[in-house]
Order: sequence, then C-alpha cells, then structure tokens
Amino acid sequence: MKLISAIALSEPREVTTKYGQRLVIDCMARDTGEKITLWRGTDDDYSRRYVIKNSPLTVGIDSKGKYSALLGSV
Repeated sequence: MKLISAIALSEPREVTTKYGQRLVIDCMARDTGEKITLWRGTDDDYSRRYVIKNSPLTVGIDSKGKYSALLGSV
C-alpha cells in the first residue's frame, strides 16, 4: 500500500448509495493537487470526530490504485 498526504476539502457527509449509507470525504493530494473522494462506512468514528475542512490526512492507495484507507492526520 502506498501512502500519500492529503488535505480534507470538506467535512464528511453521509450519502445514500445502492449499497446503503456511506460517508464521503472530499480531499486533495498535497503533492499533485489531485482531488480525491474517500468512501467510508458510516461507523467510521475517526472521520466523524476528527476530519474537518483543511485537516491533514494520510490516505492509502491499494495495488489497484483505489483510495482505500484513511489513516489519520500527518
């Protein structure tokens, strides 16, 4: 898994998908400026408590290039 630094562009919001309720976090990679959307489970207490606009994040990218993990602030 590759790790990158990112900044939250907004607070997490809850959305309804065909798979049920999910948390969505919009963020931006610090090195490239690429916008990233993180999809989290609604039971993600860390995101609900600590992710606020402009907060630093560490994001994991899996072997398929999918942004799959939110690892907390850097």
